[in-house]
Amino acid sequence: MAEASARSRHILKQLLVIVGLFVALPSVAAAQRIALDASAWVPSVMAAEAKVEGGALPGTAFDFKQDLGIDDEPLADLRLSVFTGPNSRLRLAYTRASYAGDTILDRTIQFNGSVFPASTRVVSDLDLHYARLGWIWQLPVIPDKLRVGPVVEAKAFVASATLDAPATTPRLRETERVAVVIPSAGLALDLSLHPLIDLFAEGSALTLGDRGRVIDAEAGVRVHLVKFLTMIAGYRFFEVRGEEDHSFARLQLSGPFVGVTFRF
Repeated sequence: MAEASARSRHILKQLLVIVGLFVALPSVAAAQRIALDASAWVPSVMAAEAKVEGGALPGTAFDFKQDLGIDDEPLADLRLSVFTGPNSRLRLAYTRASYAGDTILDRTIQFNGSVFPASTRVVSDLDLHYARLGWIWQLPVIPDKLRVGPVVEAKAFVASATLDAPATTPRLRETERVAVVIPSAGLALDLSLHPLIDLFAEGSALTLGDRGRVIDAEAGVRVHLVKFLTMIAGYRFFEVRGEEDHSFARLQLSGPFVGVTFRF
C-alpha cells in the first residue's frame, strides 16, 4: 500500500512539473496567454461499483451508493491552459472526487481479503484524484465562428477505497489503492454565436475492451464579461472502469457545472 501511495504521488508530481516548466519559461510566459478555469461540478453518482479480491477470498461485487450509503458531493475542477499559438494550447486539469458513507450492511461483503459480515456498521471512503495533461489544436473551419480539432491527453488516476468496521473485534479495516496513467484522444469544438457568447463541446475517450474504458465529455456556454473574465456553465459526463484478474472498479458521474475563467 505504501508503494502504491508513493507511486501515486510520483505520477501527480510529474504532471505538475511538466506544466510548471511551460509556465515558468520566460519565452512562453512573455509571448503567450495563460488561462485559469475554476468551476464547481455537481454530479450525481450514477454508478460506483467495485470488487476486490484478496488472499483466498474471491471478493464481493458491491455498490458504494446502495450497499455503503455514500452521498452525492459537489466537486471542484481546476484547469490551467498555456496558449502555444492562435489555434493550440497545452492544458493541465485536476478534479478530485471524495465520498464517504456510514451504514449497517444488509449483506456480507468480502473486500481485499477481509470479510465484513451482514449487520455490521461500516464507515467507507472513496477518493479519486484525476489529473489530465493534454494538447488541444483547433482549426478555424469557419473563421471567427467555428473551430474544431483534436484533443490528445494523458489521464492520471489515483484512486483509493477504504472499508472500516470500527465496532468489530478485532477491528476490520481494508484499503485498496490504484494508480494508473493512460492516453486518450478526442475532439474539441467552439462555436461563436455572438462576440460575447460561445458554445463549446469536448470529449475524449479510450477503450481497452473488457479491461476497461474512460470517457470524459462536456458541453456548455461561455459568456465573456470583460477581457480577462468569462463565465462558464454546462453539463459533464465522466466514466472510468478498470478490470484486472477478477477484480474491477467502476465510477460514473454526470451533472451540471458552473465556473469562471481568468486570463492573464
